[in-house]
Amino acid sequence: MNAPLIIVGAGHAGGRAALTLREEGYSGRLILIGDEAHLPYERPPLSKGLLQGSSDLAQCSLCDSQQLAVLGVEHIAANPVSRLEPQHHRLQLADGQWLSYAGLLLATGGRARRLPQEQANVFYLRTHDDALVLRNELKPGARLVVVGGGFIGLEVAATARGLGCEVTLLEAGPRLAGRVLPPVISDALLALHREQGVDVRLNVALECIHADAVQLVDGQRLPCDLVVVGIGMQPNIELAAAAGLEVGQGIRVDAQLRTSAADIYAAGDVCEFRLAGLYQRQETWRNAEAQGRLAALNLLGRE
Repeated sequence: MNAPLIIVGAGHAGGRAALTLREEGYSGRLILIGDEAHLPYERPPLSKGLLQGSSDLAQCSLCDSQQLAVLGVEHIAANPVSRLEPQHHRLQLADGQWLSYAGLLLATGGRARRLPQEQANVFYLRTHDDALVLRNELKPGARLVVVGGGFIGLEVAATARGLGCEVTLLEAGPRLAGRVLPPVISDALLALHREQGVDVRLNVALECIHADAVQLVDGQRLPCDLVVVGIGMQPNIELAAAAGLEVGQGIRVDAQLRTSAADIYAAGDVCEFRLAGLYQRQETWRNAEAQGRLAALNLLGRE
């Protein structure tokens, strides 16, 4: 029996790759492995419709379980890969089971970058389950401090204001989303959020978080009921690194998304590719969608 194609990571990029493989005529065994219990879903709605309560997981999902069954995609949920052995073309799941593969896609994504201090009133937003937990806290009148003025921080701030929360947003840099947007758009976002009642503070540094307040380095104390931290993503490169694949800030690939192992590809948030000679990652919906499709084609030898 021929070894299957395996996709590690059942998020947007992995899910899109699985669907594309079937659309492109691959009829062999296909396994999609995820560490979450859910079917593949898109993440942008988490900080918007899902957090507002105007949409649910089904509306963010790329497919449903019936579609996967019809397509013959084996979805292994909540049982992540713990070990990868490229030289033997096999991997091990958390439950101890070994699986061999003919071709492998690593779409392991990332996790929210966390503060060293962990406590009950501090929340992060990366997964569907994170969004449900946070949604229960965003009551009218709740005092929210958002740490981080990137996309996640700004979207949570906007959603929370729409739900009637009092929102203060803290950004360490001189402008909002400074890493990804030009100044003219940063300025427009700043004006828009302030018009909507968000207390945006730039060039501020966090000292510590208490149960009822956030302490800034300059001595200011901001009373709050909860804190949402949106300070970026940590790519999940540990599996690839331990297996000896080339990594940097992500899993490094060539122009066909092939890793340093010939039959292993990478796609999505974890994928680090060259553009104008420099390695970079793109943590966007568009990148997950496009690279998921491209990786599927290349797994089929389309180059």
